[in-house]
Amino acid sequence: MSEAFDVVVMGTGAAGLSAALSAHSNGANVLVVEKSSLAGSTTAMSGGCIWVPRHHYAERMGVTDSREAVLEYIHAVSPEGWHNREASAWAAFVDYAPEMLLFLEANTPLKFNPNRDPDPYAEEAGGLPFGRNVSAAPMRIGMLGDWKDKVRQPTSDLRLSYEEIADTFLFANPKKWVPRYLPRLAWRKLMNMRARGNALTIGLLKGCLDKGIEIRLSTPARRLEMTNGRVSGLEIGADDARELVRIEKGVVLASGGF
Repeated sequence: MSEAFDVVVMGTGAAGLSAALSAHSNGANVLVVEKSSLAGSTTAMSGGCIWVPRHHYAERMGVTDSREAVLEYIHAVSPEGWHNREASAWAAFVDYAPEMLLFLEANTPLKFNPNRDPDPYAEEAGGLPFGRNVSAAPMRIGMLGDWKDKVRQPTSDLRLSYEEIADTFLFANPKKWVPRYLPRLAWRKLMNMRARGNALTIGLLKGCLDKGIEIRLSTPARRLEMTNGRVSGLEIGADDARELVRIEKGVVLASGGF
């Protein structure tokens, strides 16, 4: 008899692990599958900056933002005509993105720091010169226990967070900032702390593991099974060890983000 899960998530990037946490918080029995032998996907190698308008750190930055301004900005930078089919998705994002950030801080060890990066097209209607971006604070990978060697490595060993790099223009003036950062870099190296996208991955993965969410690495998703017009199962596993898991409520496709 095949195993059954309420929700199966494909992918262990930020989207997949966040979806798994959300489904679990709503009472679902969740399975996460990842084709790679390492968790984190491209999230773990990324800069880890997240665009979250109206986040709860904006006020301490002296930023005034509004739902209307964010929607105006998204509309201004989107291709012509997209609002005709995307408006409801834009509204849902603007309404729930701040709530998402609070949810992740409440359900994982993650803490986020705001940075002063501008909106990509800050000159457009509704754009801001800063105040809508956050990134994960550095995380100690040892907190993952047996999973500490199962996270994809970052692209560089520079253990500074996104805002520590961006807000100081570090690469434009390394002679000024690198000496100031040397003590914290040495400490983070000693404690094996990771930053940016790797920190985000560590925090999300730790949250999932603490809640008992099952995560299977080296487990590619092969085929969706349909019954009466809905997804009822997912074939997973290597070529010589495939199995069909039953899906009671839904499947989240969160693979191949880049």
